[in-house]
Amino acid sequence: IRELQKSDEKLQRELQKLHNGE
Repeated sequence: IRELQKSDEKLQRELQKLHNGE
């Protein structure tokens, strides 16, 4: 379950990066 949470955090960070990039 910990690995899933880490992946979710990475995905959320990437999404925010995209939003900030635009």
